[in-house]
Amino acid sequence: MLRIVQLAVVLVCLMGSGLHAFAHTNISPQDAKDMIDANDQLIVVDVREGSEYCGGGHIPGARNYPWNSGVLQANYTELPLDGEILVVCASGNRSDQAATFLDSQSYLYIYDMMGGMSNWQWETVGCIDSDGDGINDDLDPDDDNDGICDHGNSAPSCFGSDNCPNDHNPNQEDTYPPQGNGIGDVCDCEADLNCDGNVDADDLTSFLGDFGRSTFYNPCTNSNPCTGDFDCNVNVDAADVTNFLNDFGRNQFNDPCPVCIVGDWCVYP
Repeated sequence: MLRIVQLAVVLVCLMGSGLHAFAHTNISPQDAKDMIDANDQLIVVDVREGSEYCGGGHIPGARNYPWNSGVLQANYTELPLDGEILVVCASGNRSDQAATFLDSQSYLYIYDMMGGMSNWQWETVGCIDSDGDGINDDLDPDDDNDGICDHGNSAPSCFGSDNCPNDHNPNQEDTYPPQGNGIGDVCDCEADLNCDGNVDADDLTSFLGDFGRSTFYNPCTNSNPCTGDFDCNVNVDAADVTNFLNDFGRNQFNDPCPVCIVGDWCVYP
């Protein structure tokens, strides 16, 4: 019993001192290659700066979260806490710092590739954007611009841009609306209801026209769609107001909206 109490005291002291029980695993480039080949859910995070990531070549599919410029520190919550994450850099110094940082944020499965990309002997790719949509081909669901999301993207069509150059969207997520629309989530201008590139008073009028519709009162359907059911849950409610306000005021001079296609936002069952 005394042993248990002593261990509990030690754990409390460690927590109080800011230390943590998580520690990343150092692996060789060969082990990293084996992990990549064996685990298609592995997330490779390249913490070099963009010029190195593009100019020096990167592991195919690696996401770029630069360490020195603070991109990883600002956006690490985009990474799953329980996901397996392989961190790489040029020589191993920055990846060690980044891996230690992720440890401190309670990430469970962090691997640091020792020696960095200077010791990587296998395939690398540069920043080639064949279709000019602002996404590297190795991360682009439609890198041949044929309208087919070849890499399994959820969108029914790849028309438009899956990303926008000025926004950080390394995961290329396209989950709004649930069926996707070919535009990355961070770039979506959901509230540009008339697709004129601006979220203004005209869009507000359209939104208010359907506000209050719900499962019990004039529900949204495919035959009678709602303007402003951004989360596609059949209700135009407070959550949709929040989404609308997030975009309100965007225009060609202030965070312009990407390509917009007039059509139904939601596809209901």
